[in-house]
Amino acid sequence: MSEAGLYNYWDKDLMPNSSACERVPTKITISSSLSLRQCWAMLVVLAGGLLVSVTILCMEMVIA
Repeated sequence: MSEAGLYNYWDKDLMPNSSACERVPTKITISSSLSLRQCWAMLVVLAGGLLVSVTILCMEMVIA
């Protein structure tokens, strides 16, 4: 089927823009540096998880 060109024919017939994703960039570059102002949400989630885990640990120590 490949030698006869059927695959390419079906590919072009079903997906007219099939070559759009052939050269997808493999590396994502970020031109701005990360600052505390940009990362505050991640730190809030981290602190919240730490607070919840310490609270549950204390509850387990009191109950057990």
